[in-house]
Amino acid sequence: AREISAKASTRDMHLHDPTTTNEGPLSIATPGELKGYWEAHKRFGKLKWNEIIQPTIDICKNGFEMSKHMYDSLHTNSKVKMDKQLRQMYVDEHSNEFYKPGTIIKPDKLCRTLEIIAEQGGDSLYIGKLAEMFASDLKDMGSIITKHDLEEYEVRWNDSIPIDINGDIMYVIPPPASGILVSYIVNILKNYNFKPEDISSVNSTILTYHRIIEAFKHTYGKRTQIGDPKYVNIDDLVKNLTSSEYAENIRLTIDENSTKDGPQDYGGQFYIKDSHGTAHISVLGPNGDAISVTSSVNFYFGAAMTGNRTGIIVNSGMDDFSSPGLLNYFGLPGSERNYIQPQKRALSSMAPTIVVGMMARIICDKMGKTEMSNW
Repeated sequence: AREISAKASTRDMHLHDPTTTNEGPLSIATPGELKGYWEAHKRFGKLKWNEIIQPTIDICKNGFEMSKHMYDSLHTNSKVKMDKQLRQMYVDEHSNEFYKPGTIIKPDKLCRTLEIIAEQGGDSLYIGKLAEMFASDLKDMGSIITKHDLEEYEVRWNDSIPIDINGDIMYVIPPPASGILVSYIVNILKNYNFKPEDISSVNSTILTYHRIIEAFKHTYGKRTQIGDPKYVNIDDLVKNLTSSEYAENIRLTIDENSTKDGPQDYGGQFYIKDSHGTAHISVLGPNGDAISVTSSVNFYFGAAMTGNRTGIIVNSGMDDFSSPGLLNYFGLPGSERNYIQPQKRALSSMAPTIVVGMMARIICDKMGKTEMSNW
């Protein structure tokens, strides 16, 4: 349920002003998270949909305390004070400062939106009256996302990729997410056969962490080759990064006494822009069901724009794409496989993972930025 670019998107749409990738209306991607929850509920859910949404509605109506983390996050996005709805929620008009931690926040318009979603289902944001309201909000913001973009959004069901780890099975999410990078790291490292003795002394600990860091570097270089498989052919990449033999050949190139000079030495031919914070939850049910969910609006408070009708704070998901002609600090160009195309999913650092073995089950991911797949 990754967000996608609008149908009117073009690969050059941000070149006139690179800041439009992470702020303002051109940074907004068509959201998919709610549709994903709705489709998952239809397939696997046992509780009534409105019962699932009701606790969130209760929090919304009763208000929630401004946390220290939220207070700090507000200061990272300078555009928050420029949005009327966000100002009303988070800014003291007398002092023009953000409310202090502990202040009760009540996003009234969002409460009504949640009630509609509870009553009418998770697809109500995509088809129907609420969708029309949301489309009008987006139009008022200056977004190129239309009602038709919302109507045409489809959840993509993909099989997870199983990876053998000495008898245990690790299930990772396929591209354009970064699950294959997790498998690559594990496959590189597993033949080191780490034991407690590998961190029992200063020298052995240094060597162990050196090996791990080098595996991360090789993996991060491969990240630039990932793209949406609906638009680019990455079959060979997936095959290689999930292959124990391929990873072992890379492991044998790791120098135990030194590192290499530059990104190119680790396969970094292109660069991928920094992504931002995420939220993650892992759940293991008493019947053995396991769920690993990661979500994000990208930058703190997304595009820092809120729907006047719906109260929805929109994402800045377009920042996860690459654009031609823009170079990073090392002078590397953006990955062509991650260039914008209409209705395309951008490369994601998310890598929710489930490990199933004889003795235990592990569900994990990492909240963070571009390097989050290097856990």
